[in-house]
Amino acid sequence: MVWGNGGRIHDSWTYAMDTRDGKHMLVSNINGDWGNPISILTKEMEAEMCPPRSR
Repeated sequence: MVWGNGGRIHDSWTYAMDTRDGKHMLVSNINGDWGNPISILTKEMEAEMCPPRSR
């Protein structure tokens, strides 16, 4: 399970996520002017947090 929070201000998107046990963490900041930031952040989270067999 992954816990996290995020937000945006002036086209800058920041998200921080970690596992419940705190052993795995991802913090990301993306310029919102480039493509679809939510899609980018979702792909980044899946690549970092999801085991290959669950994708």
